[in-house]
Amino acid sequence: MSSFPAVFLGVATILVVSGGPATASAQCEGRVWIAGTPALVASLDDALRARGIAVLDDPACAASAAVSVEVSMSERGLVRLVLLGPEGAAAVRDVDRMTTAVLLVESWTQAPELDLLEPSAASAAPPASVVAEAPPEVLPAPVVVVPRAPAPAAAPASPVATVTASAIASFGNEGSSWFGAQLGACAHAGPTCIGASVRYLSDSGLSDATSEDAQRTYLGGDLDLSLPFDVAHGFILTPAVALGLGWLDAVVVDASGRTVVTDALRAVVSGSFAGAVALVDWLSLELRLGATWSPLARQASWLDAGVSVDPDPVFLGSVMLGVRADLR
Repeated sequence: MSSFPAVFLGVATILVVSGGPATASAQCEGRVWIAGTPALVASLDDALRARGIAVLDDPACAASAAVSVEVSMSERGLVRLVLLGPEGAAAVRDVDRMTTAVLLVESWTQAPELDLLEPSAASAAPPASVVAEAPPEVLPAPVVVVPRAPAPAAAPASPVATVTASAIASFGNEGSSWFGAQLGACAHAGPTCIGASVRYLSDSGLSDATSEDAQRTYLGGDLDLSLPFDVAHGFILTPAVALGLGWLDAVVVDASGRTVVTDALRAVVSGSFAGAVALVDWLSLELRLGATWSPLARQASWLDAGVSVDPDPVFLGSVMLGVRADLR
């Protein structure tokens, strides 16, 4: 009976010795060893196993792996794979997704030597645990062609002076009608235009308020202040006021052939409102409505050397049509 324990111990020793190498060999069966960032290692391990690639679990088996890979995250947020080869040789690849990393590692298991970068002979081989830094890929800066915006059209220069010329039809408060012309000019000062105008009128003699043999003419000058402003492109409105002096000359002939000539100087206050439409850049067609008040005009007929003289108009309403030239 004493020999049974000795036999049992001998058989157990033989089984342990014979089973040890087989177990160790089974643990080191595989082609890929993965190291690096734990989360990335686990993700890459699962994906490779799903594709049927044998991955080593025991760190002691790393030296026997056909392919050793370190996986980490690069500074640019890409998945960095480092293929560690013999004598420190390495290949570094940055990819944008794990799917690409899995395919790349699978290709390394087929021919790892194709992606190995041989270290320089002048430099010492770095340890296998040191991950080689890949030089950043320098891409040419994209050439951006920005279309040039068309230059905005230059705004027309503000006029420095304005000249007007108009034909006039005027109607007096006593029923007379007058026709004539007016010339004016002004210099622009800010929003205003300061100038002067000259007006000539002749009594038409067409109304019953004027004797058949009476001839009356008027010549006057005004100082004007106007405020032109653009309502729309090419359309200008201009209110204006004026103060001036006028000379009224009347020639009356009676039935016997006697002639009476009367001259009268009077103050004149005027106001007008004009609208102008541009014909070209500097020339416009202008229509102006105006009113003139002569406070010292004779308001009733009178006798001079036995000849009746008609009253002068106190108010004149005028319609003026002409042109306006803006000098720039």
